Amino acid sequence: MAISLVTHSVGAGTGGNGTPATTGPVDTTGASIVIVATQMYNGSGATGIGVTDNKGNTYTALPSFSSGSGAETEILWVCTNPVVGAGHTVTATGIVGPPYCSCAMQAFGGTSISSVADIATSYIGSGATNPVQPSSGTAYPTYANEVIVTGVAGAGTGTLSIDQGFTITDQQPAGSVYHEIGMAYLIQTAAAGVNPTWTESVSYVVNPSASIASFRQAGGAVSTQGLLAIC
Repeated sequence: MAISLVTHSVGAGTGGNGTPATTGPVDTTGASIVIVATQMYNGSGATGIGVTDNKGNTYTALPSFSSGSGAETEILWVCTNPVVGAGHTVTATGIVGPPYCSCAMQAFGGTSISSVADIATSYIGSGATNPVQPSSGTAYPTYANEVIVTGVAGAGTGTLSIDQGFTITDQQPAGSVYHEIGMAYLIQTAAAGVNPTWTESVSYVVNPSASIASFRQAGGAVSTQGLLAIC
């Protein structure tokens, strides 16, 4: 079964410290995986984030890092073999500090439910870096026909674009009480390396960050390379 996008959505906090961000309701029927991109600004002591949904699913955070205060943190979260259905919403919660919270989600069918991720890595820019890439090197999926997902976070107020054949499903520019989030994907028909470039039409004012992960097709061989394969 080939991997295909089932649905996607985006949401932002509405203001006030700790205000959660919730995506709009969508029908995830047929999805074998739900992937969520969250954005948090590490301003005046901002820390901590978690993901829940209204179907009772559990989400696992993939590897990420932050350069500390004054930097964006963009994290990908994954739930395999989820409970799905109509009216599905995802919420980013647990924000402490400035109310700059956004999140986006993608749901795919046809992915393996026996492994979390083939590759997963994050990268953070320095200062007003624009453009920004999700890896410090080229990320190589182990198998053909994997879905590769990337997210980006920053304080941009313009329009996002991305190269290397990725399709942006959702983007939300920064507002007065939330920062920018973007999410894109690519069905990679060959096990070829990628490291897409996110570009914001208005320069970032704080350190942006991006992450990337790939997920293999159902019925594919079991990966022996672990989570990360970059060079």
